Amino acid sequence: MISLLGAQRTGKTTLAKAYAEAAGIKFVPTSASATFERLGYSPKADYPFETRLMIQREILRDVNRLYERSGVKFITDRSPIDLLGYTLADVQRNNVPYELAAEVERYANDCYECANRHFTALILVQPGIRPVEEEGKAPANPSYMEHLNALMLGLLTDDRLQTDHFLIPRRYTSVEKRIEAITYALGKSTERHQAKMDSMLDRGMMIH
Repeated sequence: MISLLGAQRTGKTTLAKAYAEAAGIKFVPTSASATFERLGYSPKADYPFETRLMIQREILRDVNRLYERSGVKFITDRSPIDLLGYTLADVQRNNVPYELAAEVERYANDCYECANRHFTALILVQPGIRPVEEEGKAPANPSYMEHLNALMLGLLTDDRLQTDHFLIPRRYTSVEKRIEAITYALGKSTERHQAKMDSMLDRGMMIH
């Protein structure tokens, strides 16, 4: 299972669809907006952090269920690390009550656990293409996109993440080059998994 991740308006959905078609696998779309609507909120509005955290936890629950029923060979356009990045992007010095700090940590752990359970590779799509507004989605903001990109780069280095992870260089802005990058990343991921299996066989930890 493969998931793209990255800031809004980086072309994740378009790329995931194109890769799915090229590779002959299923594309599984996600919709945070659908969760907002179900809860009676708007993705374009600002809310207190406690409300944002509640919404993000519901989105995690919804995407987790989506991943579980999607099989084992698919690509999607949003990962649990996206959800964690958006949550942390809302953290400021004085807007998170002390009693919520432990809940934020639990949410982070849940996001990593979900990513580890469902995905063999996460691929970060960085800003590069021109942002385009889309109806029903939060407005594009280049500075906020950079903020999210920096957060997600950091989150990918956390040792709680056991899934293979890669990034697509900023200079790759065409769908064709980005598909090449995904193909290369998945090839490296396969090599790593094979090396791990070979090592376990050598040490007698796996029955062939």
